[in-house]
Amino acid sequence: MRVTKKQLEKFLNTKNFFNLIGNIGGLPAASWLFVTYNRCPSSTPEKNPLVWSFQTLLNNNLYNINDFVVIDDNSMDYTKSSIDWLSKKYGININYIKNKARIGCSGSRRIGMKYTKNNLVFMGDDDCLYSEYFLVGSMLTYEMIRIKKPKEKIEPKS
Repeated sequence: MRVTKKQLEKFLNTKNFFNLIGNIGGLPAASWLFVTYNRCPSSTPEKNPLVWSFQTLLNNNLYNINDFVVIDDNSMDYTKSSIDWLSKKYGININYIKNKARIGCSGSRRIGMKYTKNNLVFMGDDDCLYSEYFLVGSMLTYEMIRIKKPKEKIEPKS
């Protein structure tokens, strides 16, 4: 079942949201960072949870990520070949870095942040499926907060 525009308008009940939707092109660019460990057990990329996560992000409506970073926390599976397959199939550049030893999620995220190109960075689990409006909803929420609270310095790092 799909949500209708009328239901959405009633739920949101704010003019700011609809002004922002009209200016999607004005939203800032964002990067996506995945930290992964053994999420590609199959040699067939389409059978791997990390691939599914990417595919749901690539199918998002209204807003798209232009920078992907994957930090592989020393997996011993088909992560690299799955990333190569994604990059080729969808024509996207994925910055892939493999840790020489396992350091965990937090340490891998610190490394990954050094490779992102944009000031805004999404971090997601490597086995989650993202709704088709996840990215635009997140970005519009960020913009609404930034507009309503300009003095609170919630700007991303430079």
